[in-house]
Amino acid sequence: MCILYNAFINVVTFLFYLISWVKPKWQARAKGLLSQKINHCSSSRIWFHCASAGEFEQIADLLPFFQKKFPEHPILVSFYSASGIEWIRRKQLPYETVYLPFDRKRRMKHFINAVQPKCLVIAKNEFWPNMLRETKKQNIPVFMVSAKVTSNFIGLRSTCTKKILQGVTTIYTQDVASEDLLSKVHPSVKTTGDTRISRIYGTQHNRQKSIDIPFTIKRPIIIYGSLHKEDHGVLSSLDQLRQYNHVIVPHEVHPQSIRYFSTFLGPNPPLLSSNSPIDSNVVIVDTIGKLATLYEHSIFAYVGGGFSKGIHNIIEPLIHRNIVCIGPNHQSFEEAKTLSNLGAIEVINSPKEFVNSLKKVLTLGRNDLEKKHNIATAFIQSHRYASEKVAEDIMRQLR
Repeated sequence: MCILYNAFINVVTFLFYLISWVKPKWQARAKGLLSQKINHCSSSRIWFHCASAGEFEQIADLLPFFQKKFPEHPILVSFYSASGIEWIRRKQLPYETVYLPFDRKRRMKHFINAVQPKCLVIAKNEFWPNMLRETKKQNIPVFMVSAKVTSNFIGLRSTCTKKILQGVTTIYTQDVASEDLLSKVHPSVKTTGDTRISRIYGTQHNRQKSIDIPFTIKRPIIIYGSLHKEDHGVLSSLDQLRQYNHVIVPHEVHPQSIRYFSTFLGPNPPLLSSNSPIDSNVVIVDTIGKLATLYEHSIFAYVGGGFSKGIHNIIEPLIHRNIVCIGPNHQSFEEAKTLSNLGAIEVINSPKEFVNSLKKVLTLGRNDLEKKHNIATAFIQSHRYASEKVAEDIMRQLR
């Protein structure tokens, strides 16, 4: 199996460099791998690894714990894709960032020797066989954070997976079901919750006061957050909802996107950036970074992406006690599946269903609405301290 795997990785590496010349998204990784140099460090590093910027959300709140506990050990974050490195540099976060090389045996050994890790913390299920074999050989503690698997995970039926995971010290799972499954192939598995939800909760509660939406006529507000072009159908029913104010937040806020959504909202819809009183009952948010705070004003939120690549963040509006509605493409998002099954959020299979879904919810009695809010709140609270639990347990084992 090892021979076949190593041969496969060598082929993948060769093809990647070959194709990267015509794939702009791959060029950043290719150039980064060829040019990056890891400087010698006088003390060992705390090494975090995640696939991309999205997975970084799973570990971001752990980093300050380690900075405080081990100030003498620099933090290094490795990524597989360019998005994570670009995100950290754009935010000017004080962490060393590198590309994780392809999982070739010699190359991985050279990389780990250069990093000199005190430990390795991996986001979700982003583990590589040669990486774990080498860390095990060098007695480097390895921790997997926010792991999530289902009974369909092929690795659960593989003796190879069990052998590879011997290189992991502890696996922290998002839920009990994952713990039960992974316990069959690893002796140390603990349920601590979803660290991404923990991060969102902390970020929302530490935000400054939200910005104002200067509607001249005060009505209940509906937010349409992170809209993709494929979500535009939900805007076709605004004429039936004149008793509400509507805040449209495109996923992308470049001029072409703003013009696209404007075509569904009548002539010259107002933009929030104008800072002028809004006489209409519709406004387009045309600047980034505003959505999370705007949910403080709304009672109902349609979260976009469910009719294209997948939904966006539903935790932010739920924290602010919005009733949330999403499209059908949400099966890759465990919180959405769970909350949908519990009846805490609304799911529509067609944009035409949006108005009926909204009207159904808003005609619910106070007790039924409160039940939805309570289910969502209990779910979020169950993950609230996930990052703290993981950090404390890892640091206990590193003493």
